[in-house]
Amino acid sequence: MASSSDRLVKLAFSSFSNLMVRQPTLTPAAHEWTNFAAIVATFPASVSPNQTQGKSDNPLLTSSESVALDDGSVVQEGFSSPPQKMETICMATGTKCLSASAMSERGDLVHDSHAEVLARRCLMRFFYQECLNSIRGSSDFLDFGGSHGIHRFTVKRGIGFHLVVSHTPCGDASIFPVQPEDRQVIEKRKKVDGPEEFSPKRQKTATSIHEDTHRTGAKCVPNATACDSYLSGKDYHIIGALRTKPGRGHPTLSMSCSDKMMKWNVLGLQGALLSDFLGPIYLVSLCIAKCPFNFARIRQSLVGRSEKFSFSTGGFRRHAPVISQSDLIFSHGKHQADLDVTTQKSTCHKSN
Repeated sequence: MASSSDRLVKLAFSSFSNLMVRQPTLTPAAHEWTNFAAIVATFPASVSPNQTQGKSDNPLLTSSESVALDDGSVVQEGFSSPPQKMETICMATGTKCLSASAMSERGDLVHDSHAEVLARRCLMRFFYQECLNSIRGSSDFLDFGGSHGIHRFTVKRGIGFHLVVSHTPCGDASIFPVQPEDRQVIEKRKKVDGPEEFSPKRQKTATSIHEDTHRTGAKCVPNATACDSYLSGKDYHIIGALRTKPGRGHPTLSMSCSDKMMKWNVLGLQGALLSDFLGPIYLVSLCIAKCPFNFARIRQSLVGRSEKFSFSTGGFRRHAPVISQSDLIFSHGKHQADLDVTTQKSTCHKSN
């Protein structure tokens, strides 16, 4: 039987494939790769979307009871049988980010086009529409009115939102030791791309990949108390640092996906403006497709780094989504490109 993460990832990938059938010009070329992210909504097993009001069952989970961890965070554990209803709310691809010099003061450009960030922007737009639908009495996701303090809208009980990504988030969550299976891929890619093309920084600083760490292009924020040493092998990066994404030749002001997702796990997905109408909306789970993966590092990056945060208003808390990895690979993703040892690969120019 497929795991819960596999079911969520399979649905998201299927939604993407169906879109590519309808719009084939958007499909990445054979020599290109991109990152993918999607938000999937789940509903209780025996309840359809328009029957969720008043239900307390948490989708995909055997219990909605919160479990406190040693570090003070809260997580809900225990994936159960698949819900009757799963729906892909939005999805996006993208790997690019505008440099600081290219940003627009008019607000007419999207500065950060990484897939995770675009998917969350799409989800916010979805919530705006659902607020209107709720006022009209036609929302399957939000209730209007109710007794939740200043918040006029609430997510119907039993509905959960899950983030599916094709690769680990850029920044801190992607810095972890290279494993034996990763080394095999690296060596094979070198034969196709050449050592300088495949990983120039690694070639300049590391004499061996047997004690190495996965790299991230995100740079430590300026004037940080600690920065990357760029020493050989496993000491190339420091961990736990806030980072900005690399731009097209110039630095950016956009924080890494790891840092943004850490923020979402505290402040919610809804953003500042929607917080006037909605309480914090947290991810039930983060499902990462097949790629190099280190659970402890990802959890520390997305949850553990916020352990010193404290809150007194707004209903905010330190939330820990269920983090899991699927055995499914995104066919247009970076990991699939690395496994293809026959041709050189580059990022997709169509996906921002």
